[in-house]
Amino acid sequence: MRNVTHNVQAALCICRRHGGLDLGRSIGKTWLRERFALPYLRDTFLGLGLMVDTLETATTWDNLPQLYAALTDVLRCEIGAGASSPT
Repeated sequence: MRNVTHNVQAALCICRRHGGLDLGRSIGKTWLRERFALPYLRDTFLGLGLMVDTLETATTWDNLPQLYAALTDVLRCEIGAGASSPT
Protein backbone atom coordinates (compact mmCIF):
# COMPACT_ATOMS: atom_id res chain seq x y z
CA MET A 1 0.00 0.00 0.00
CA ARG A 2 2.88 2.35 0.71
CA ASN A 3 4.12 1.88 -2.88
CA VAL A 4 0.68 2.82 -4.26
CA THR A 5 0.53 5.94 -2.08
CA HIS A 6 4.03 6.92 -3.22
CA ASN A 7 3.10 6.42 -6.90
CA VAL A 8 -0.09 8.46 -6.53
CA GLN A 9 1.81 11.29 -4.88
CA ALA A 10 4.48 11.18 -7.59
CA ALA A 11 1.81 11.28 -10.32
CA LEU A 12 0.06 14.22 -8.66
CA CYS A 13 3.37 16.07 -8.41
CA ILE A 14 3.98 15.59 -12.13
CA CYS A 15 0.45 16.76 -12.91
CA ARG A 16 0.85 19.90 -10.79
CA ARG A 17 4.13 20.73 -12.54
CA HIS A 18 2.23 20.69 -15.83
CA GLY A 19 -0.74 22.73 -14.64
CA GLY A 20 -2.96 19.85 -13.56
CA LEU A 21 -5.23 19.98 -10.53
CA ASP A 22 -6.03 17.32 -7.97
CA LEU A 23 -9.82 17.23 -7.92
CA GLY A 24 -9.96 14.53 -5.28
CA ARG A 25 -11.67 11.19 -5.41
CA SER A 26 -15.29 12.29 -5.71
CA ILE A 27 -15.21 12.67 -9.51
CA GLY A 28 -13.83 9.17 -10.00
CA LYS A 29 -16.27 7.70 -7.49
CA THR A 30 -19.18 9.43 -9.24
CA TRP A 31 -18.04 8.09 -12.62
CA LEU A 32 -17.69 4.58 -11.18
CA ARG A 33 -21.20 4.73 -9.72
CA GLU A 34 -22.87 6.30 -12.78
CA ARG A 35 -20.85 4.93 -15.72
CA PHE A 36 -23.61 2.65 -17.00
CA ALA A 37 -26.41 5.22 -16.69
CA LEU A 38 -25.51 7.21 -19.82
CA PRO A 39 -26.66 4.61 -22.38
CA TYR A 40 -30.08 4.48 -20.73
CA LEU A 41 -30.33 8.26 -20.52
CA ARG A 42 -29.08 8.58 -24.10
CA ASP A 43 -31.88 6.39 -25.43
CA THR A 44 -34.50 8.22 -23.37
CA PHE A 45 -33.22 11.61 -24.49
CA LEU A 46 -33.04 10.54 -28.15
CA GLY A 47 -36.71 9.67 -27.91
CA LEU A 48 -37.27 13.29 -26.87
CA GLY A 49 -35.15 14.68 -29.70
CA LEU A 50 -32.05 15.35 -27.56
CA MET A 51 -28.59 13.96 -28.15
CA VAL A 52 -26.34 13.20 -25.19
CA ASP A 53 -23.05 11.38 -25.50
CA THR A 54 -19.39 11.60 -24.56
CA LEU A 55 -16.30 11.93 -26.71
CA GLU A 56 -13.10 10.35 -25.54
CA THR A 57 -10.06 12.22 -26.75
CA ALA A 58 -6.42 12.66 -25.90
CA THR A 59 -4.38 15.83 -26.22
CA THR A 60 -1.87 17.94 -24.38
CA TRP A 61 -3.00 20.67 -21.97
CA ASP A 62 -1.68 23.41 -24.22
CA ASN A 63 -3.72 22.04 -27.16
CA LEU A 64 -6.97 21.67 -25.21
CA PRO A 65 -8.51 25.04 -26.25
CA GLN A 66 -7.79 24.34 -29.93
CA LEU A 67 -9.15 20.80 -29.71
CA TYR A 68 -12.29 22.01 -27.94
CA ALA A 69 -12.88 24.70 -30.58
CA ALA A 70 -12.29 22.31 -33.48
CA LEU A 71 -14.60 19.63 -32.05
CA THR A 72 -17.29 22.17 -31.25
CA ASP A 73 -17.12 23.60 -34.79
CA VAL A 74 -17.32 20.16 -36.43
CA LEU A 75 -20.20 19.01 -34.23
CA ARG A 76 -22.17 22.19 -34.83
CA CYS A 77 -21.57 21.95 -38.57
CA GLU A 78 -22.57 18.30 -38.78
CA ILE A 79 -25.59 18.64 -36.51
CA GLY A 80 -26.58 21.82 -38.35
CA ALA A 81 -26.55 19.87 -41.63
CA GLY A 82 -29.24 17.59 -40.17
CA ALA A 83 -32.84 18.23 -39.21
CA SER A 84 -32.17 20.04 -35.94
CA SER A 85 -29.68 22.56 -34.67
CA PRO A 86 -27.46 22.32 -31.59
CA THR A 87 -28.18 24.38 -28.51
